[in-house]
Amino acid sequence: MAAGFDPDGDCTAVNQTNACLTGSCDGSGVCAVRAEGNPGSPVCTGFFFCDATPGGACPTACVTDADCPLGRFCDDVAAGGATFACLGDRATGDPCVRLEQCVANACTGNVCGP
Repeated sequence: MAAGFDPDGDCTAVNQTNACLTGSCDGSGVCAVRAEGNPGSPVCTGFFFCDATPGGACPTACVTDADCPLGRFCDDVAAGGATFACLGDRATGDPCVRLEQCVANACTGNVCGP
């Protein structure tokens, strides 16, 4: 199958198990996947971006802030290093550990600043 075609609809994204597919073939008989950093279509749940993994499934965890959309950061939600998720940036006065966690990108004394 030539790149860019999918006459049988085998590469059409319909849910979170394949939302990172482009909807076309890559030219070698495999469904093409969206580029790393794409939100997916439908949008991946959990605010995760596609990571270019073959098969087109949405990621289920983040590794770095780059795996999350603007206004969100990757953080350990279980406080034990086992579960990472894209969390919303924190407001001024909220606790923080690093500046990327704050709306204003300011974390001083473990508190988000203005």
